[in-house]
Amino acid sequence: MMTREEKIAIIESYIHGLGNGNFERVPFAEDVSYESPLTPKLQGQKAIGFLESLFPIMKGAQMLQHIVEDDYVATVFNLKTPNGTTTVFNNSE
Repeated sequence: MMTREEKIAIIESYIHGLGNGNFERVPFAEDVSYESPLTPKLQGQKAIGFLESLFPIMKGAQMLQHIVEDDYVATVFNLKTPNGTTTVFNNSE
């Protein structure tokens, strides 16, 4: 079982990767999924590909808060884009 710090490190690698346009250090699970109010649920490489398509508009990310309970990690962060800063709530299992 992973420690709280290990779980947070994985989530932060994803958020920093998204904000900086580079997923090289992100240990995605094979069944990773992405879902938002604006997109259908995507899984696996389709999810990663969609997120990578957003790289050109990403200008950075700033962590605000992590909530860790058992296998779940929820994170609130600011995502910087050319249109301003968007606050995002991300949950992971």
